[in-house]
Amino acid sequence: ARGSCRVKLPRRVFTAACRAAVGSRDVVFAKRIAIDMAADDVKYDSYTVAALTSLLGSSGNATDQDTAFAVFVSARDAPDTQLGGAAWSCAIGGLCRAGRLDKAIELLREMGNEPFMAGGVAPGE
Repeated sequence: ARGSCRVKLPRRVFTAACRAAVGSRDVVFAKRIAIDMAADDVKYDSYTVAALTSLLGSSGNATDQDTAFAVFVSARDAPDTQLGGAAWSCAIGGLCRAGRLDKAIELLREMGNEPFMAGGVAPGE
Protein backbone atom coordinates (compact mmCIF):
# COMPACT_ATOMS: atom_id res chain seq x y z
CA ALA A 1 0.00 0.00 0.00
CA ARG A 2 1.17 3.53 -0.70
CA GLY A 3 1.74 5.91 2.18
CA SER A 4 -0.12 9.15 2.26
CA CYS A 5 1.70 12.38 1.58
CA ARG A 6 0.35 14.68 4.24
CA VAL A 7 1.29 18.35 4.21
CA LYS A 8 1.51 20.16 7.54
CA LEU A 9 -0.87 23.10 7.38
CA PRO A 10 -0.28 26.47 9.06
CA ARG A 11 -2.37 27.45 12.08
CA ARG A 12 -4.28 30.10 10.11
CA VAL A 13 -5.74 27.33 7.92
CA PHE A 14 -7.04 25.56 11.03
CA THR A 15 -8.44 28.86 12.33
CA ALA A 16 -10.35 29.30 9.06
CA ALA A 17 -11.55 25.70 9.29
CA CYS A 18 -12.78 26.35 12.84
CA ARG A 19 -14.72 29.38 11.60
CA ALA A 20 -16.37 27.19 8.94
CA ALA A 21 -17.18 24.47 11.48
CA VAL A 22 -18.72 27.01 13.86
CA GLY A 23 -20.71 28.59 11.04
CA SER A 24 -22.12 25.25 9.96
CA ARG A 25 -22.31 23.76 13.49
CA ASP A 26 -20.52 20.71 12.04
CA VAL A 27 -19.35 18.57 14.98
CA VAL A 28 -17.78 15.91 12.72
CA PHE A 29 -15.69 18.56 10.97
CA ALA A 30 -14.69 20.07 14.34
CA LYS A 31 -13.49 16.67 15.57
CA ARG A 32 -11.47 16.18 12.39
CA ILE A 33 -9.88 19.61 12.90
CA ALA A 34 -8.93 18.71 16.48
CA ILE A 35 -7.42 15.41 15.35
CA ASP A 36 -5.48 17.03 12.52
CA MET A 37 -4.18 19.85 14.73
CA ALA A 38 -2.89 17.31 17.22
CA ALA A 39 -1.35 15.15 14.47
CA ASP A 40 0.40 18.18 12.95
CA ASP A 41 1.46 19.43 16.41
CA VAL A 42 -0.16 22.80 15.68
CA LYS A 43 -0.31 25.12 18.67
CA TYR A 44 -3.88 25.96 19.69
CA ASP A 45 -4.85 29.58 20.19
CA SER A 46 -7.70 30.90 22.28
CA TYR A 47 -10.11 31.11 19.33
CA THR A 48 -9.55 27.54 18.11
CA VAL A 49 -9.91 26.23 21.66
CA ALA A 50 -13.15 28.14 22.19
CA ALA A 51 -14.55 27.05 18.82
CA LEU A 52 -13.63 23.38 19.16
CA THR A 53 -14.65 23.02 22.82
CA SER A 54 -17.95 24.78 22.15
CA LEU A 55 -18.89 22.57 19.21
CA LEU A 56 -17.58 19.29 20.57
CA GLY A 57 -18.75 19.97 24.12
CA SER A 58 -22.31 20.61 22.95
CA SER A 59 -22.58 17.44 20.85
CA GLY A 60 -24.07 15.28 23.59
CA ASN A 61 -21.57 12.56 22.67
CA ALA A 62 -19.20 11.54 25.50
CA THR A 63 -16.29 10.87 23.13
CA ASP A 64 -16.68 14.31 21.53
CA GLN A 65 -16.88 15.91 24.96
CA ASP A 66 -13.70 14.07 26.01
CA THR A 67 -11.99 15.36 22.86
CA ALA A 68 -13.15 18.90 23.70
CA PHE A 69 -11.67 18.70 27.18
CA ALA A 70 -8.43 17.19 25.82
CA VAL A 71 -8.11 20.14 23.40
CA PHE A 72 -8.58 22.58 26.29
CA VAL A 73 -6.08 20.82 28.57
CA SER A 74 -3.50 20.57 25.78
CA ALA A 75 -3.76 24.30 25.08
CA ARG A 76 -3.89 25.32 28.74
CA ASP A 77 -0.79 23.30 29.57
CA ALA A 78 1.24 24.33 26.52
CA PRO A 79 4.12 26.70 27.18
CA ASP A 80 3.65 30.24 25.91
CA THR A 81 -0.10 29.80 25.43
CA GLN A 82 -2.52 32.03 27.28
CA LEU A 83 -6.19 31.25 26.85
CA GLY A 84 -8.82 33.93 27.18
CA GLY A 85 -12.14 33.84 28.97
CA ALA A 86 -14.06 32.47 25.98
CA ALA A 87 -11.91 29.34 25.83
CA TRP A 88 -12.28 28.75 29.56
CA SER A 89 -16.03 29.40 29.45
CA CYS A 90 -16.55 27.00 26.55
CA ALA A 91 -14.57 24.26 28.33
CA ILE A 92 -16.52 24.79 31.55
CA GLY A 93 -19.84 24.82 29.67
CA GLY A 94 -18.95 21.57 27.93
CA LEU A 95 -18.14 19.93 31.27
CA CYS A 96 -21.48 21.13 32.66
CA ARG A 97 -23.39 19.75 29.67
CA ALA A 98 -21.56 16.43 30.14
CA GLY A 99 -22.65 16.34 33.78
CA ARG A 100 -19.08 16.72 35.04
CA LEU A 101 -19.92 19.43 37.52
CA ASP A 102 -17.05 18.70 39.93
CA LYS A 103 -14.52 19.19 37.12
CA ALA A 104 -16.35 22.33 35.94
CA ILE A 105 -16.18 23.81 39.45
CA GLU A 106 -12.48 22.91 39.64
CA LEU A 107 -11.86 24.79 36.38
CA LEU A 108 -13.85 27.78 37.62
CA ARG A 109 -11.54 27.95 40.63
CA GLU A 110 -8.45 27.66 38.41
CA MET A 111 -9.82 30.32 36.07
CA GLY A 112 -9.88 32.81 38.95
CA ASN A 113 -6.07 32.75 38.92
CA GLU A 114 -5.72 33.43 35.20
CA PRO A 115 -4.20 36.78 34.12
CA PHE A 116 -7.31 37.80 32.15
CA MET A 117 -9.28 37.71 35.40
CA ALA A 118 -7.14 40.43 37.01
CA GLY A 119 -9.30 43.47 37.52
CA GLY A 120 -12.36 41.66 36.19
CA VAL A 121 -11.86 42.91 32.61
CA ALA A 122 -11.24 40.58 29.70
CA PRO A 123 -8.45 41.47 27.25
CA GLY A 124 -9.59 43.89 24.58
CA GLU A 125 -12.42 45.31 26.64
